[in-house]
Amino acid sequence: MGITYIDAEVSNEAGVSRKVRFLVDSGAAYSVLPDEVWRALGLKPSRRLDFALADGTIIERDVAHCYFEFGDVRAPSPVVLGEAEDAALLGTVTLENMGLVLDPFRRTLGKWSIHILTAGQDQGRRQEKSVHLLCSLFCWQSARRKLATIGLPAASA
Repeated sequence: MGITYIDAEVSNEAGVSRKVRFLVDSGAAYSVLPDEVWRALGLKPSRRLDFALADGTIIERDVAHCYFEFGDVRAPSPVVLGEAEDAALLGTVTLENMGLVLDPFRRTLGKWSIHILTAGQDQGRRQEKSVHLLCSLFCWQSARRKLATIGLPAASA
């Protein structure tokens, strides 16, 4: 898979914002904000979590919430408060919250939706509805693979 970067805007609840260039990481659950960005936004940690890196190393990082804006989509998401040397990453939780999906062939983000047909109220007429489909299955499969690489069992769905 190729490397994909996007420019997005992040903001706090008061509307203070910063433009950030993110590496889109479909293997990462949470997004990461560099130290200088989250401090400029005045974000405060709401909890501290352990994270497993690809090499199996466990690290601790603070987590907060902020808003992400890309194109015409704006949504809240949890975010890891990066420390010195931590890069800006856009993870799958943020992508799901924004209703976006990574197209690995074009290396772009697009809206994730499917069209379903349902029976309508009047005379059984079929109606087309657009429904957002979260990439939870992909995230679950990705999490299972990561747990297996560090030797931890994953619960069955």
